Amino acid sequence: MYPIVSKESLLQEMFFSAKTTSGRLHLAKELLKLPTDVLKSFAGSKEGLSTLYSWILDSLGKNATQLLWHCVCLLVLVFTDLVAVRLS
Repeated sequence: MYPIVSKESLLQEMFFSAKTTSGRLHLAKELLKLPTDVLKSFAGSKEGLSTLYSWILDSLGKNATQLLWHCVCLLVLVFTDLVAVRLS
């Protein structure tokens, strides 16, 4: 029998392992539906901000404007300290 996994924990795991542009875009749309405090708990960490930053850079290289837009929306939701964003 498999353990029951919450949607939030599944999305968190996928956040750090998504590789394709289309997968990241779909995931970003789902992440935007999460409560802000849940999203901040993992995407607002240094590792999470670094992941978002890499998604943004990758979307710029592939002309993936939808992914870029969703990443910026996520970034605005999760950053609590501008210095933390700059350090990532």
